[in-house]
Amino acid sequence: DLLVTLQMALTRFRMHLFSLPIGTQYACGNALTLADCELLPALYVLQNATAPLKGWSLNNLPESDEIRQYYNRASTLPAFAQTCYPPNVALQGWTAARS
Repeated sequence: DLLVTLQMALTRFRMHLFSLPIGTQYACGNALTLADCELLPALYVLQNATAPLKGWSLNNLPESDEIRQYYNRASTLPAFAQTCYPPNVALQGWTAARS
């Protein structure tokens, strides 16, 4: 099942975030890296397109979850927030990809 595969990948990322020193801002430290630039759009899609399509989003994670905290923190970066396509475009694209 794809949801199980996704949950396993999220668990691996969660464990990585948990292993970082307390107060670390991003996936590889306190400076934004290419890893963050690849992760954030994927998490954006999980947040905005999977809820209507699959009935699941990052909001299903507890507020204290490392992944949800990471996304909430990193998605406020101006470079990310100002360049994201609108949530309805994410949903439209993933809906078209599924048909």
